[in-house]
Amino acid sequence: PLVLAVRRLPYTVRSSYSSLLLVHKSMEEAAENVGAGKLITFRDITAPLVWKGILVGAIFSFIMSIQEASATLFLTLGGWEMIPFGIFTYYIAGSHSQAAALGVILIVLCAASLYVVNRVAGARVGGLFG
Repeated sequence: PLVLAVRRLPYTVRSSYSSLLLVHKSMEEAAENVGAGKLITFRDITAPLVWKGILVGAIFSFIMSIQEASATLFLTLGGWEMIPFGIFTYYIAGSHSQAAALGVILIVLCAASLYVVNRVAGARVGGLFG
């Protein structure tokens, strides 16, 4: 569960950063000019303006994590073994060469997928290979 949350952390950071960009520096400066300290400025000015972006990012990350966990559980219970789990199993068992072979297969699959996507969509948007 923690790994799933950390993998989706960039989505939370991205929406939080977008919210922070909407806060004008002049608003914070005005609060400080009338005597508010940094903490009070953050509490009364910045936080109310950015909390929605942080909340949306957190909810989005949570939903994506739950979907990924349920898909993994569904496939695992169906008798399928995921390649990353196989790599982990072989590595823990001391079969490093088999773990490395599965790692190479995973890299080749990812590279092939990236190549196909860039060939299909890259022609329209100027992809890596195209």
